[in-house]
Amino acid sequence: MAFRRLPSPTALQPTALIPRPQLLTADSLPPSFLPPHHSPLKIMASPPSLRLIYFNFGGRAEAIRLALFVGEVEFEDVRITEEEFRQRKAEGKYPFGSVPVLEVDGVVYAQSVGILRFVGRLGGLYPEEPLAGLAIDQIVGGVEDMIVATVPYLFAPETDKPLMKEKLEKDVYPRFFSAFEKLLHADGEGFFYGKHLTIADLAVYPVLQWITTSIVDKESLDPYPLLKALFATIEGHEKVKDYYEHERLRAEKEGEGAGEGRGEES
Repeated sequence: MAFRRLPSPTALQPTALIPRPQLLTADSLPPSFLPPHHSPLKIMASPPSLRLIYFNFGGRAEAIRLALFVGEVEFEDVRITEEEFRQRKAEGKYPFGSVPVLEVDGVVYAQSVGILRFVGRLGGLYPEEPLAGLAIDQIVGGVEDMIVATVPYLFAPETDKPLMKEKLEKDVYPRFFSAFEKLLHADGEGFFYGKHLTIADLAVYPVLQWITTSIVDKESLDPYPLLKALFATIEGHEKVKDYYEHERLRAEKEGEGAGEGRGEES
């Protein structure tokens, strides 16, 4: 398992986690590999400057923020309002007209799953071996499917919500929870892959937290002991606790402005 060891909590040096790949230039790559915004192409010659742009709540950026924080990767956490989102969208600032987006050395990249995978690599939370990456990607994809299955409930008329909630509770969530449980059992290490946190664990945690506090009861995890244990493990992780304490203090400082905005997410 080609995995980089995570640093101790006291080793707060994000740049130590970022490999320094060989420089590639336009002369060494075929034309089809050259993105239009890089000429000549230089890949990660030094730790990149990162700006994560999203609304002032967790949503689809929560796992990304967690991965950056837990992986000790330096970044600027840019929280925008609904008005700012609409203005920047109209100006064509977002590739797909949605957020979150990640600015890497001034270049904007979209899509939350791709961003999560990228920052996971930077923070040592994503494996170098391709098959291990596939094992993690299937979890992240499952989480995305679970979010997509939940979204209609959020925006449904109040009269429709009881039946939709019942379907989520009895049919939809058990299907995903059961799949996660089986994958945890197959790995046997307590996490979705190996003995350390990965982006798979950090993708699952905030969604389970959201679902079991806003839609169904926490007891819905009782039939899935490994998934419930993973939830407790992540919740008790020192860096995760530090992140949520940081968020609590930030929200207190900002007051009523926290949580503004919905916009479009991806």
